[in-house]
Amino acid sequence: MLLLSGTPASPVQARCPDGLYTVLKVLDGRSFEVAGGLSIRLIGVGLPEGEKAGNDARDALCRLLKDGVVTLEGDLRDQDDEGFYLRYVHGEGLFVNGEMIRLGVAFFRSVEPNVKHDRELAAAAAAEPEKGRSNQWGSDCPSGCYVYVGSEGMTFHVFGCPFLEGSASRVCRDEAIQRGYTACGHCGGGCDDHGGDWYVHGSCFVDTLSGDSKRRVLERAGP
Repeated sequence: MLLLSGTPASPVQARCPDGLYTVLKVLDGRSFEVAGGLSIRLIGVGLPEGEKAGNDARDALCRLLKDGVVTLEGDLRDQDDEGFYLRYVHGEGLFVNGEMIRLGVAFFRSVEPNVKHDRELAAAAAAEPEKGRSNQWGSDCPSGCYVYVGSEGMTFHVFGCPFLEGSASRVCRDEAIQRGYTACGHCGGGCDDHGGDWYVHGSCFVDTLSGDSKRRVLERAGP
């Protein structure tokens, strides 16, 4: 007679389950590292050859992941041969895999069995490549006051403002004003604290760089 004793074994937990993760650093135009030392690679995204093209893709991914927190979604194959976790990546209202393709800095590459979002990625590839405004802006900003503009619209914003239209680019506030942009009436278009990433949460700014719970009340500029 077989006797069973002891606590039943728990099921093995996946090392990188679907959910929210903090981005630590971007590795290249389709790969980045998240908290826990996990290396992530974008599903369905291929990179063009050449150093300049690679740098452009990496810079674009840096901008798309600038909020610092993403939602990862897996498919049938969990890892590639190099040990990268293969994932679809979602930001705040943004499908990062598709946006990289739509921007024209990467191309659609379907690899079975991970084809869950092939339709969306193919549609992004068929769309006209985005001529990113970030390439048209100056790199100098003597005032050190940076704001965010979208690929659509003529207003500038704090990072994460829900009224920013299209793909976000970090630009000098002075140059934005010279080009005819005006401050967003919702967020006020304040400076981004010399590189600190802030997103709007109700009536507060939340510091996503330091990772702590520090907040400060949004104070709009007076008339």
